[in-house]
Amino acid sequence: MSTKTLVIDTATDQGVLALFSNDKLLIESSLGRGSNLMPQLQDTLARVGVSPQDLGRLVVGAGPGSYTGLRMGAIVGKTLSWSLGIPLVGVPGIAAYIPPEEGPFVGAIDAKIGGVYLCVGHVEEEGIRYQGKPYLASIEELEAILTPAHWLVTGDREKIASRLSRGGGIRFVERGPDAHQLFRLGEAAFSRGEGSVQGELELHYLRTP
Repeated sequence: MSTKTLVIDTATDQGVLALFSNDKLLIESSLGRGSNLMPQLQDTLARVGVSPQDLGRLVVGAGPGSYTGLRMGAIVGKTLSWSLGIPLVGVPGIAAYIPPEEGPFVGAIDAKIGGVYLCVGHVEEEGIRYQGKPYLASIEELEAILTPAHWLVTGDREKIASRLSRGGGIRFVERGPDAHQLFRLGEAAFSRGEGSVQGELELHYLRTP
């Protein structure tokens, strides 16, 4: 019997809504600024003939990102978990900002007020190796860790590029979180025994909202 896993990340303007059956992606939708999440969720599920009662697991982006955006996805995930009695787990959505090929990368989200949220890692044949947890950094700290070998993966290219003192030599990838990686992060969290069936979810703002 297949397990239906709903993935939601609303931390930024490049949000994602995806449904997996076991590890197979059934459908994926983009969530832009001002998206009305519940109607879009209902429409997405209906397009593949799935009802909320068919869901078995929930994976929600728990930050960092926009305070309002994070809460939107969290409220929907927590409500579904509590009402349906299905497990919910939060994952760092920025860890799903990954490049298209192997190599070192930095995932970045504009944190406003001069800062950036960062996740540093390396895509390898065996998978992704992360260097520590996501953190809040200054634009100067971002520049200090970037080398010509790094991919800079972000949905905020224009905002971040305009603040970098060196323009050339940076390999940008403009995109939001990868749905498959969000799913894999969720599966890893579930395998560690994390998650809640009471709609509990801790958000990681990385600074006081």
